[in-house]
Amino acid sequence: MFRKFNEKIQKRLKKMIWYTGGCQSWYIAGENKKNVTIWPGTTIS
Repeated sequence: MFRKFNEKIQKRLKKMIWYTGGCQSWYIAGENKKNVTIWPGTTIS
């Protein structure tokens, strides 16, 4: 259950500025470059 949710979040985050804009951020962690942001969506979602 959690794995599927996390995969969905990571897929969505790949389209955001952390990956597409060439930003350097401490939210991108580890060898697999997983985004560990504490708020992965909008306030509405």
